[in-house]
Amino acid sequence: MRQIWVTALFAVCFCSCNSFLKEYSQDLARVKTVGDLEELLIGSVYYPAVYITSSDGYTSPVSDENGNYDYSSFNHCVHFMTDELEQNQQTGRGDFGRFEELFGYYTWQRNVGINQKGTKIGKEDDDWQQAYKYINVANMILTELEEIDIYSANEEKSKVRLEGETRFLRALYYFSLVNLYADPYVPGKAETTPGIPLKLTSYIENKAYERTPVAQIYEQIIDDLERAAECLRESEKTGIYRANTNAVNLLLSRVYLYMQDYVNARKYAQLVIDAKPDLKDLKGLEGRDNVLSSDNPEVIFSMGGDWLT
Repeated sequence: MRQIWVTALFAVCFCSCNSFLKEYSQDLARVKTVGDLEELLIGSVYYPAVYITSSDGYTSPVSDENGNYDYSSFNHCVHFMTDELEQNQQTGRGDFGRFEELFGYYTWQRNVGINQKGTKIGKEDDDWQQAYKYINVANMILTELEEIDIYSANEEKSKVRLEGETRFLRALYYFSLVNLYADPYVPGKAETTPGIPLKLTSYIENKAYERTPVAQIYEQIIDDLERAAECLRESEKTGIYRANTNAVNLLLSRVYLYMQDYVNARKYAQLVIDAKPDLKDLKGLEGRDNVLSSDNPEVIFSMGGDWLT
């Protein structure tokens, strides 16, 4: 009997010492509250602005300490792939080198990262990498929201709002990706048209991802947006810098338009018009005035300077 007690005491001491001596990372940050997840959302799912507007009205990229300009804002370059774009003295602005960096986009080169002289080919997968990085963090947030402890009614409202914003952003990134890297949605063919990899889990999977059909990507986008609308109707932040119900309805209208579902496209567009009927008076604007500003009632959603909806 005495041997049993000695053995048991030794086991307890050993376990206690083992726990006491166990090393913990001093840099490890643990998610404990909804506020922690909100900080993660703002810092790692909402993408940062890389353009600033100066006092003279010009908009330019933010430069680093070496004077290099950042043109890698997600999905920004595709705005230069448009028929009405024209290089002139005002838009060229050679001091920023913008058109040199974006030459491959606005001239529709096969290698969009190529420069005007053909002496340099830059990376072309920035949008792919950035979007999936944001989607991965969004997946983590949605998983953690299911496990987080809630201690008050306000925390519950914040949790619901956070889910709505996260689902909106995930839908936005998938919508951008499927239209950048897959064929358009064609009714009757979308079920068999290869799309992009669809990942909704927060954990790492040791497998080769395959291209999910375009139709399934659009189904997930609509599912996320419909759930986002439910959440944000209950609780949303005011202002244009956080996802809101108007942004959700506008994106739903765009998604249905791309699906050639014109009835739903009109339905959700009308919801936006009914909620935001005011228009910007353009008569007083001068040449350098920025139309897309925070005081423009037509601006519905902005992530710090780059408008996607």
